[in-house]
Amino acid sequence: MNLARKLRDCTPHIQAAIVIVALAILERLSFATPRKADVVRALGVSRSRAYELADRLAKLATTLTQPRGRPPNPEVEPPSDVMFQVAALVRDYLAEHPGAMSTGQRHTYTVGFRHFVLDLVAPDGLACELGLERTAMATGVPADTLKDWLRLPRPQKDVPTPDEDQPNDATGMLPEVIAQIVELYHRWKGDFTAFCRSLEEHRIEASTYLVRHILELTGQRRPGQPRRPKSDAEALRGELERFFPNAQVVADGKQVIVQLGDHRYVLCWELCVDADTGALTGISVRDAEDSQGLLEAVAHSEVTTGAAPEALLRDNLPANHSSQVENVLDNKGILGMPSTTYRPQNKASVEGAFGLFSQTMPDIQLPNGSVRELARRLLFFILFAYCAGRNHTPRPRLNNRSAAEAFAEDVPTPEERAAARRRLQEIKDRILARRNADQERTDPVCRKMLTEAFAELGLEDPEGHFVHAIARLGVDAALRALSIFKAKRRAGTLQVDCPERYLLGIAQNVAYQTETLAVYDELVRLRTNARDLLLRPLDDENERLQARFNTHDYLRATAHRALSAPARIDRFYWRQTTLDTFANLGPVRRHKTGAWLARRIATAHTIPRCERNDFIAALAAATTGAL
Repeated sequence: MNLARKLRDCTPHIQAAIVIVALAILERLSFATPRKADVVRALGVSRSRAYELADRLAKLATTLTQPRGRPPNPEVEPPSDVMFQVAALVRDYLAEHPGAMSTGQRHTYTVGFRHFVLDLVAPDGLACELGLERTAMATGVPADTLKDWLRLPRPQKDVPTPDEDQPNDATGMLPEVIAQIVELYHRWKGDFTAFCRSLEEHRIEASTYLVRHILELTGQRRPGQPRRPKSDAEALRGELERFFPNAQVVADGKQVIVQLGDHRYVLCWELCVDADTGALTGISVRDAEDSQGLLEAVAHSEVTTGAAPEALLRDNLPANHSSQVENVLDNKGILGMPSTTYRPQNKASVEGAFGLFSQTMPDIQLPNGSVRELARRLLFFILFAYCAGRNHTPRPRLNNRSAAEAFAEDVPTPEERAAARRRLQEIKDRILARRNADQERTDPVCRKMLTEAFAELGLEDPEGHFVHAIARLGVDAALRALSIFKAKRRAGTLQVDCPERYLLGIAQNVAYQTETLAVYDELVRLRTNARDLLLRPLDDENERLQARFNTHDYLRATAHRALSAPARIDRFYWRQTTLDTFANLGPVRRHKTGAWLARRIATAHTIPRCERNDFIAALAAATTGAL
């Protein structure tokens, strides 16, 4: 009676909450009960408020039976049977894998032990319901370390870590693998770097440093063995072929900066250097590197040496091969020679002189109030003094004689001049023959199209160097490069000093991209044709795994192989298999399994970081695309 009186004195909302809780209990006991909505309507209260109070009343009822006093300490709570089972599994693993966990100032763990613990806390693992503290207590791994292992990784940039950059030791490789590397190198006839890349086809992954170290230890390769230079038919690679003073003169230009107060001028120094003695024979100073500057330097060289040289070697700048220069050289009987493209060794004499000038001469700074012509004349006299002083410096290569003394003492005979001229003509013919052969291999229609396009765009290429270089890249690259070049010029974004060279760069980039795509397509085709040879063992193993395991264990087995296979092609195969299996899981299961799998990938430090990042990114895309 007292309980009924107390309930009658409660507010209608409290009465509705009590009735809702009581009806839930009666329904569980299979008694006939009225509808909750009818009770709420009869009491005349808000339905949402009644259900809210019912939830609070049910939570309050769970606290009435708890013992009084301080709650139990989870650290001293007795372990459960699951914890004993987990601890037993960890004990057995450490017994089978000595050194998997070591203690000291810092705890260290192997990759296999990390994966073993992550498998225990996986969605279907034995310790999935234990929680962080209990799992740490059962496995012996500190809670902070375990929390770091369970943190979901994020793909990072491919920056090599210090331990990945350190070269491996040859003693860390199996003896049979070392013997296979030595045997393959014994039969190898090509470049050493190409040999290191070819090891991937034999399922051997080793850095260049490691392969070199193995071959040096086994006596197959001498330490510090220099690479043999390749033979070249068009010119000597190391240095020029020397004959006698004034047989061949090398000419080139260099920019020199003159500071006149607040004004800064950039002038061009054209220099002629004798190839045999290294004497600086002729100079000229102009506003830019042009034909007139080259002719002035050659004329000054004639005054210095007393005669015209037998041959003049200059770079392939269009101004150095203009009709004006060729006519003057023919009238003076000078054999004009172009330098070999992309080979600065041809002009070693003049390049060395420029380098020495940059090292020995200070910045040229003159007081304000001067004019440009004064700057040019002052530069001329400075250069003249520098060259004259250098020509009278003794040199060991000339038996401690100066270049001026060598010019005065070494007088060649007419036969030596004729022999030198014939030899120089042979070198020139060889260069031109090589160039003509390259031009004949290009498409004549493409060359004609480029010649007309150069004339239309106002580009200068008197010798056809740029036309030939672009035509070698093919018609498609040439057409795309011309379209890009015209579009940039029309938009006003083409601000370059040498538009011809810029057009060549565009064509080279286009050709490189096209070649890369073609190589990829061809590689895919070859891999498809060679599938029976390369991937048949993997397919057979995959079929055995499918027949042996259920879906979860099969996914775990393929993921393990994707992170531990020694060959890169094997890891890619198992990675794709894992992703395909993962995509067939349900949305909820895929989300939980993806987190566990991402943790395993992040702790697989035996494979490159770029592969781990790609794997995690593909896994994240499969997870988010399905939810």
